Amino acid sequence: MVVKLEDVYLYREGNMILGNVNWQIDTGEHWVLFGLNGSGN
Repeated sequence: MVVKLEDVYLYREGNMILGNVNWQIDTGEHWVLFGLNGSGN
């Protein structure tokens, strides 16, 4: 396992943006996150 997130919540200015996120990246996996916020697009 390289990264493991459990029960992650993200709030910005009092608004929940992400809720109850569980995500695991295992050795040998490759991930890409696309999106406007902070992605450099």
